[in-house]
Amino acid sequence: MKSENTLQSPFLEKLDAQLGEVMAQVAQLFEGLSVEQFNWKPSPQSWSIAECMQHLLVVYSHYQPQLPQQITPHAPRNTHNEAPRSRFMGRFFKRFVNPDKFRKIPAPKSLQPARSEYPLSFANAIWTIWPKCAPLCKSR
Repeated sequence: MKSENTLQSPFLEKLDAQLGEVMAQVAQLFEGLSVEQFNWKPSPQSWSIAECMQHLLVVYSHYQPQLPQQITPHAPRNTHNEAPRSRFMGRFFKRFVNPDKFRKIPAPKSLQPARSEYPLSFANAIWTIWPKCAPLCKSR
């Protein structure tokens, strides 16, 4: 019997490791940024690093309550080395965020950053997401 903190499949183990690597890369990239760099925009229509982070936090807070229900309490856990099957909206979002098939679509107003300038300390906010997301990859 697997413990509460054991991942269910090689796919989820790989996903968990990849998310950890991304968070380490984010920490390394943010280290040493000035407030100006954190809020710099390549163009007036583009978002800064800070605005991108705010968007991720807003989207996470919007969808997070639904995540535990969507991680298949209705279907058996995937114990094979493959990605879980997605419903229509899951496939839509997967294609939507695929960097190889990138097509800019404006975020809904409710999911856009609230402002355009953020203090550098705001970078710490992204770390509030990881401890909440990681358990979703774990067995229950």
